[in-house]
Amino acid sequence: TMEQLEWARVSAACDLEEASRKSDHVMLQASKRMMAALCDTEVELDENLRIVGASPKLGGLLMTGMSASASLDGKPFMRYVAADDQARFRDFIDGGSTSAAPAFHVASSLQAHMKGAADLKFLAELFHVPIPGRRADGRLWHLLGIRE
Repeated sequence: TMEQLEWARVSAACDLEEASRKSDHVMLQASKRMMAALCDTEVELDENLRIVGASPKLGGLLMTGMSASASLDGKPFMRYVAADDQARFRDFIDGGSTSAAPAFHVASSLQAHMKGAADLKFLAELFHVPIPGRRADGRLWHLLGIRE
């Protein structure tokens, strides 16, 4: 009957969506493991390039002097990118996030100056993997690996 066909179609669509979510989770975990092996720290950024999570390793790399209980959660990441590299960094992030298809991309990298405590600059290699659908609303997040 038509009702059975519609139910089967909806059921198949739900199964496909669930499989896609599981696949995205597996890809995210694999990307995090890769970043952890290659980089001094990794950090997630939301769609507004704000740091997601406490990120104590990032705090150590930046020598922020924050106590272990302090957190970088919610702070704008651009605060830690040197002013003369901010436009390149934004182009780098936007360039890896333009795909219309919700799929993971190969990590790309950029050498840029970051600034830590007392605005001291240091050269870092940044690796970027866009994270599609990380949020329930489907907005794109970013996984960054940072190597000094």
